[in-house]
Amino acid sequence: MMKYNYIKIMRLATMAALMFAAASCAKDDFQTEEPIPAQNAISVSKIDIAPLGGEYTFTVSSDSKWKISGIPSWLSVVEENGKKSLKDGDRVKAGTRSFTVSAAVNDEHTGIGTGREAVLAFDSENGFMSGQVKVEQPCPYFVITARKPGLGSSGELGHSDSVTFPWNFTSEQPFGREAVTFSVESNTGWRIVKEVTKSISLDYRKYSRRILAADDSEASPSSEALTRSGVEDGWLETPALGEYELNDEGAWTLPFIPETYNATGENRALRLRFIGAYGNDGKPLDEYVVDFLQNNVRFNVSMSADYSSGYVEFPAAHSSEMTMTVDSEIDWYVEKDASWLATVPDSPAGEGLGADSPATSFSLNVSHSGCSGNANPDKTVQASKLRVVGKAGATLLPNEVNVRQAAYVHNLSANSVEIANNDLSAKSFDVLSSGEWTISGAPDWLSVSPVSGSGHVPDAVSESVSLKALSQNLGFSARTVQLKVASALNSLSESFSVSQAPYIFEATAANLSLNTLSTDKYDLDIKSSGKWSVSVSYEGSPSADWLGISATSGSGDATLSYGALTGNEVQKDRFAVISIHSVTHEEAGIAVEPIKIQITQRKYTFEVSPLPDALGVLAFGPLSDESHTISVSCSHIWSVSGSDWISAVPSSGSGDGKVVIKVQNNLTKTDRSGTFTISSSLNGVTHSHTYNVTQSAFVFNVSGTSFTDLAPIQTSSYTTSVECSGDWKVEIPSDAVSWITATPSSGKASDRSVTFKVSDNVLKSTRTAEVKVSSALGGYSESVHFQQNQFVFDETAVNIQAVTLSPAQTKVPVTISDGASWTVVGKPSWATVSSASGTGSGEVTVSVADNYELSARTSSGFGIRSSKNSLLKPITLSQSAFVYDTAPVTLTEYSELNAPAQQFTMGECMGTWSVKNAPDWAKVSVSGSAVTVGASDNLKTTERSAEFTLESQYVGYNSALKKKITLSQAAFVFDGTAASFTVDAVNPAANTVDVKISSAAPWEMTGVPSWITVTPSQGTGNASVKVECPDNFGLSQRSAGDMYVKSTLNGLTKKVSVVQKAFVFDTKAVTVPQFVSYKASVQTVTAGECIGTWSVKDAPSWLNVAVDGSVLTLTASDNTDSSARSATFRVESQYISQNPALKKEITVSQAGYVFDETTASMTFSPVNESRKTVKVTCTAGSPWTLVNVPSWVNVSASSGSGSTDISVTVETNVSEQSRISSGFAVKSGLTGALKPIEVTQTGFVFDKTPVTVPQFGAYKAASQTVTIGECSGTWSVAGLPEWLSARVSGGSIILTASDNNDTASRSATFRVESQYISQNPAYVKEITVSQEGITFDVPSVSHTFDAVDSYLLNININCSSWVRWELVNVPDWVVPTTTSFTGSCMLSIRVEDNPDETERTASGLAVKCTLNGQLAPISITQRAKVKEPDPEQPGGTEGGETGGKEDV
Repeated sequence: MMKYNYIKIMRLATMAALMFAAASCAKDDFQTEEPIPAQNAISVSKIDIAPLGGEYTFTVSSDSKWKISGIPSWLSVVEENGKKSLKDGDRVKAGTRSFTVSAAVNDEHTGIGTGREAVLAFDSENGFMSGQVKVEQPCPYFVITARKPGLGSSGELGHSDSVTFPWNFTSEQPFGREAVTFSVESNTGWRIVKEVTKSISLDYRKYSRRILAADDSEASPSSEALTRSGVEDGWLETPALGEYELNDEGAWTLPFIPETYNATGENRALRLRFIGAYGNDGKPLDEYVVDFLQNNVRFNVSMSADYSSGYVEFPAAHSSEMTMTVDSEIDWYVEKDASWLATVPDSPAGEGLGADSPATSFSLNVSHSGCSGNANPDKTVQASKLRVVGKAGATLLPNEVNVRQAAYVHNLSANSVEIANNDLSAKSFDVLSSGEWTISGAPDWLSVSPVSGSGHVPDAVSESVSLKALSQNLGFSARTVQLKVASALNSLSESFSVSQAPYIFEATAANLSLNTLSTDKYDLDIKSSGKWSVSVSYEGSPSADWLGISATSGSGDATLSYGALTGNEVQKDRFAVISIHSVTHEEAGIAVEPIKIQITQRKYTFEVSPLPDALGVLAFGPLSDESHTISVSCSHIWSVSGSDWISAVPSSGSGDGKVVIKVQNNLTKTDRSGTFTISSSLNGVTHSHTYNVTQSAFVFNVSGTSFTDLAPIQTSSYTTSVECSGDWKVEIPSDAVSWITATPSSGKASDRSVTFKVSDNVLKSTRTAEVKVSSALGGYSESVHFQQNQFVFDETAVNIQAVTLSPAQTKVPVTISDGASWTVVGKPSWATVSSASGTGSGEVTVSVADNYELSARTSSGFGIRSSKNSLLKPITLSQSAFVYDTAPVTLTEYSELNAPAQQFTMGECMGTWSVKNAPDWAKVSVSGSAVTVGASDNLKTTERSAEFTLESQYVGYNSALKKKITLSQAAFVFDGTAASFTVDAVNPAANTVDVKISSAAPWEMTGVPSWITVTPSQGTGNASVKVECPDNFGLSQRSAGDMYVKSTLNGLTKKVSVVQKAFVFDTKAVTVPQFVSYKASVQTVTAGECIGTWSVKDAPSWLNVAVDGSVLTLTASDNTDSSARSATFRVESQYISQNPALKKEITVSQAGYVFDETTASMTFSPVNESRKTVKVTCTAGSPWTLVNVPSWVNVSASSGSGSTDISVTVETNVSEQSRISSGFAVKSGLTGALKPIEVTQTGFVFDKTPVTVPQFGAYKAASQTVTIGECSGTWSVAGLPEWLSARVSGGSIILTASDNNDTASRSATFRVESQYISQNPAYVKEITVSQEGITFDVPSVSHTFDAVDSYLLNININCSSWVRWELVNVPDWVVPTTTSFTGSCMLSIRVEDNPDETERTASGLAVKCTLNGQLAPISITQRAKVKEPDPEQPGGTEGGETGGKEDV
């Protein structure tokens, strides 16, 4: 390989790159040599081509043919602007010719200071020309070195590398770290591109990207200019991203540093791609993918409690403390939002912590003031928050923990119970409480059990409370008590009301007053809660034993019947008292007054009210609806009798009652009288009362029955008197109903008259009628006579003739009935009358106005009309017409100039006339009846006309009294119609304007702009004017809007508008949607309408532009660089020299190639079934594979293309050693770039330390807890002895031993085994337990008692205090002080005297332990009774006995 001067190479490369990028520029934009004269020579000996390729033009002159050799495959030699491409050994004709040497990118990629070269040989056939041209092209290089945080020296970055910053590595105070710098060396341009990765930005700060100053925007970044240029993803300060052009040094320094410390809760990540030159295949030759990472501060809070609900859940009472562990490298403290959150210590905190600080713990529980047993004081959930706050610099990191305590349950299943009066059965209710409770307030009559309970946590369980009344309630009011059920752990309580119904003792009788003779039965209702008895007494009654009752004793509620046994036939009331006694109270010794009810049976009575003498005679009217009521008081039956026209309701009855007396109508005209009698009989004796009754006669009289000679016009009414006992009515004949009315038309007895009205008679005949007044009862009636005179009116016609002017008056007579009215009708507007209406006879004067109408006039419908009947007296009125010449005259049109006068004659007229409203341009003169009219000149362009009149002196009375004269004059001629022309921008045509004006009238052109030529510009009379315009190359149209043809005679104008179109060229800039980096689709741009031709200029080398009509087809070559690229080229008009704006700019861009090389790190616990995700980000369609996948790692896919997510899981690690993946990565199938995947799995943890539990007591031993240390996965208890139970609570085992009823102690060893014991048998924790035995110590006893008077035998029994023992198989002659006992005691035994002469033994007597049935035998024997000597035997003593004690 050759060595080169790299400074020179880089300069040449820069020039070559510029040339190569401008593929559409002119030929003289590239490196060339001036042509040399025709001789044997080569214009250049050495050519340098830039690393990224380029071309060079040189000249060869030869006087004979020559050949070229030494052309390598990477070099191209083209003759005369691309006409021929030379190959090695080709021959070229003699002469001077230009050749272009070009090379593409040198992608041999052999590193700094390397390159490729070629030697071109030129040899002529005649040997006069022989030479060589050396061509050299260095290799592109792009190298980055860096010193990472924590490393003392710099080193070259790996092509997939990372820079990890500690959480507090930042320029921010108080940390103040210096930036990490990258040193870049390259002999080409390069760029920095950011890839989108997951990163966490601080939510409490906002960042603005800083860019270079405006005057630096076009400069290439250099090591001096590039300092910190922006903040990416809100945390990393970086240099400017984008393109970096080659500088003179070929070196750059790039600083990187986090702007803030990382206390966001997640690690930060940012991926930058540093992309060097692209090879001929469109892929980067050198590329560095660097992941910038900043670790999050270590500040983790964990807890022993389940937090799946989002809360630390404490039960309502008797809560257990939970442990909170803080694993932190920064100081922290605890905030509590509620005083009931209790921690130990009270104010947990961590101070002076660092990276190596271990985790610390504190406990959390609940404790409410005034409560015990950690109880919630209320029935609502208590919720609060606890925060463990980390101090990361100036940032506080609150780790919030929600704490919730369940609501305290303290409820009753019911709030009250009602007990029947004598209900002694048990009732119950349930207490549902989270903790202990008590009941208080029970009275002596109520039994309550139990009076306390334990409650239950965490779920309250119902506990039943039984209560019952101990006795019947003998009080007459309910007895009630409020029991208080109170929580023993807090102040909550509930009341329970108990009520026992009162004793009921009531009685009611259905009837207290019995009828005299009644023996009916009535109900006696007794309501009683117990036993009762009934008695009847007659003290003070005129007779006894007259009341019967159905029962005299009973229990509970009952209905008895009672009633008189016979009727009361004496003249005095008799009574009886029923007494009801409470036997239940009598038996209880409680004095209670009996219920007493007095029953009375009335004596015999017969009375009426009022009496006949007091009432007198009962008088009724003939049609009376009135009645009289007689009250009857009788203790027997009674009846009513009397006259047939007198009615009594009812006509008979029994006992007390009321009799209503009424009479029938008396329709005769005479009075009548009668009687009625009320009587009652008892035991053959009749008692009676008689009453007298009278009824008046019926009345019907009518007076005022004739009304004659009535006036036809009525103003009065006529009254007839009517006297009638009943209803009456008026009947008017049907032929008189229309003119006679009666008020009222009917009446009652109280209506004493009727008023008649007669309507006006408008007929010319007399009329009569007979009206009938009749009674509704009895058939009585009377007639009323009416007669009315005829109507009078004169209907004779009147005729009046009036002259035209000043006519005379006429009187017209009116004859009509008195009181009748009339009106004048149909009066014409030109006549007046002295009276328009009147009443009665009279006269009317008619006057006529002058007639100014041109026609005669006659009235129509004029007359005098009767108001009553429309009779008419006609009046005919006529008047002659007015005479006046009104025929209009229209004069012949006058010429506009020098018009001659015209004349006409006025016809016959009454009175005088005059000329009115003649126009100022008309000249009117009058001579007798001759009228002459002339006209002045008309200089206006519109015809004019006018009217004037010859008006009568009476025209004010009639506007038609005038003669209309019409005249007109021709218009002045001038064509003012605007002319408008639109001409093309290029080669516009000439246009003509026609001038039309009155003959010899002068005109001129005004307002002509400089760019328009008019011919001619002035003249007289009609003419044609030519209008011409030059070419318009402006993009805006131009117009002449103030150009006119103007008449100089009267100033009239004709507007001429000229618009010249704008030059048409599509100058709208276009930005083409970005091409994708790989296999980009073709895009098109359409050039809009354009005048003339256009061409494409300055298209970039990576873009092919094909033109088809107005469509530009754009094809981008593949972009293998990770940086995007862009360019702007132009479409230019052929007329751009006339207007530089005639161009269209087109901007194109292409995305860079993408592959994410950021390291994906993940950590799994040894037993972890969760999935974690690796995000693969790469250009769509780009293949990738996974390499070096560990055997213990499972992946969802091992290869693929494009961006995707890969799920990662791990197998369980049963080893105590952690394991880490090595070389595991995603490998790009295009570039071989790697995205490392670091998988770490921690080692298995299991607490194997053996434990010996303190010995359990034998009886009701307290539970003991064994804490199991940290363990991976789950564990279980195995080998547990049957006398031991285990309950797992969190990370502890609670052990409970059953009672050991044996005297021997017992022990066992069981195990805690990992779920993975089959894979690793070492994961076992042994736990040893033991339990002491009970004490049951009874000494061995064997004792013999004497037959009589023996002493006590004392036995000392030693037992555990809870051990109960008993004596078994005790014979009836053995008497112990006790047969059973619990614990130790001294047992004393005596025996009864032995009555038998044989020894006896207590067989099987023993002390038995009730727990295990163990027996301790007691051997007791009693001697036989000594046999008494037979007195008849020798040596016997009478009555004597053997002294036994002497034998003891």
